[in-house]
Amino acid sequence: DTRTDRVFQLDWKPDFATDPEAALMTWEDGEAVYALLMLAPPLEEARLTDLWRIRQPALQDICVDWGMPAESYPEIIPDLYAGEPLWVFARLPAAPREVTLCGELDGQPWELATSPLAGNGTEELATLWARARIEALEDSRMFGLDEELMRFQVTDVALQYSLLTPYTSLVAIDRTPARPTGEKLGGSGIASLLPAGSSMDAVG
Repeated sequence: DTRTDRVFQLDWKPDFATDPEAALMTWEDGEAVYALLMLAPPLEEARLTDLWRIRQPALQDICVDWGMPAESYPEIIPDLYAGEPLWVFARLPAAPREVTLCGELDGQPWELATSPLAGNGTEELATLWARARIEALEDSRMFGLDEELMRFQVTDVALQYSLLTPYTSLVAIDRTPARPTGEKLGGSGIASLLPAGSSMDAVG
């Protein structure tokens, strides 16, 4: 009988027992340094439902100090939620020795300093940064960026980093030689079936 049932709302708050963790990878191409900053929430999430993930961010108002001028994306860093790590991509003039993160953890100021991991990253970091920049440029239309200017900037980045976008395409060109230089071309017949409806008499 549902008339005798009672529903109780449990005001349970997730307990993030540990601080978020961060890892930093870098790669240098001779002109710039590309960095990937990974920010992971605490793993205390076994009881967190999707509703709680939204209602209770693990870290809010996140900011990153690269220690030098940096072009990083996303430009506005979203909140960090349990089970959903964040990636921040940056293009820097030099390799950072230390990067400082700040934010609000459980209503209190929070700060963490991290250094690049041992061993360099790969050239894929440059590609990931370029993709993040293109995504930011495309989103900038919502804030009034001129369509033609956006298209020009996206095309410029895509061509520089060889990326496929709504305004660029890729063409595969095989530059491997098929025969030695100086060797003459030759021809030979290849046995094949006649087209439907044809006969040898027609071929002669």
